[in-house]
Amino acid sequence: IMDILSIAGNKITIAASDGKKAKILSTDIQNLDFTDLKGNERHFTKMPDYKNLVEIKYDGKAKWYQLYDKNAYDRSTTVQDYIYVGSKGYFFSILKNNQKKLKEFFADRADLFPLIDKINYNRLNEDDLYALLKKYEE
Repeated sequence: IMDILSIAGNKITIAASDGKKAKILSTDIQNLDFTDLKGNERHFTKMPDYKNLVEIKYDGKAKWYQLYDKNAYDRSTTVQDYIYVGSKGYFFSILKNNQKKLKEFFADRADLFPLIDKINYNRLNEDDLYALLKKYEE
């Protein structure tokens, strides 16, 4: 068993079946794959220029990562979404108009605009983004 929130820290806490806990430096891990308690396959990897492991949410022509980080103020865990297409990257934020930025990002694919319009202005629904990236693969 692993504390998923420990992904955001310097050490990842893992509990063995006998209940003993171990902490592993996140810098010592290049890839981490496991099945969570809900039965979902989870895949984490190192991303250049980012100190912690990132979760791979989609891996195709476009790549979607979730970055977990600790808030410096209250130590809560924040989740940030980032997509790459080739060398272009886009970081989702509640402070940006994600629809407008995604239309700029995918400007060469006007057929994606109806799917982009379904994405909330500043809140990301994972199913909507997954559908957008699947359509981009076509």
